Amino acid sequence: MFTIFLFTQILFLVLLRLLYHIRDCVYGRKYVWVLEFILILVLVTCASFAQDKSRNEEYALQAEQIKRAMLMRVLDSGVQFMESGNYIVADQKFQYVLKNSKSVPSDLTFYFGKNSYHMEKYKQSIDWLNKYIQLKGSNGQFSE
Repeated sequence: MFTIFLFTQILFLVLLRLLYHIRDCVYGRKYVWVLEFILILVLVTCASFAQDKSRNEEYALQAEQIKRAMLMRVLDSGVQFMESGNYIVADQKFQYVLKNSKSVPSDLTFYFGKNSYHMEKYKQSIDWLNKYIQLKGSNGQFSE
């Protein structure tokens, strides 16, 4: 964003200098309005480009937030399956969240550990629960 702004400022100064140079010329006075038009067109185009880039960044951020919300819903459904005793489906839900998350949510590590325990995967359960303690310490929501 800053480089676009800097480029626009430099271009503006160069065109302005050229405009004053043409105004000083006796024969160039009739072409001054063309140069002024070009200068305005370049400035409007650069400003529009900067707005589009900002808008695209905002859309990307919103898309990321929507994806995270969807993953949290999948995590919540996995918790519901686990609480109802359907540990295999819960495991599939947790694995889906794990594969599609940029970073591992700390709640996922706890639920994965608890679900692994119910599936009699004790080593995996210990690993996930240790990871939860590593992330949250003894002050985490599920540390009791």
